Amino acid sequence: LHKGNLIILAARPAVGKTTFVMNIVTNVAIKTGAVCAVFELEMTKPELTERLLCSVGGVSNQRAKKGELTNEDWKKLWDARKFINKSSKE
Repeated sequence: LHKGNLIILAARPAVGKTTFVMNIVTNVAIKTGAVCAVFELEMTKPELTERLLCSVGGVSNQRAKKGELTNEDWKKLWDARKFINKSSKE
């Protein structure tokens, strides 16, 4: 990953492209404060946001989709949201 690079990731469906990209973007944006852009043609902004929150919060995305979150999961998601908001302002 270098300044000015455009990286395109392509593969067959359901092999983890979005998970891989979101992990990279999350780490780069939070750890270095860099501005990142993701252009996703198969998922909506709310879906990507949900994945990001679950990843940062350490909460199962599958349980979130099914509506099976515990009180502890909600606390983790709330803390993840605060952490992300704080990181984006630094």
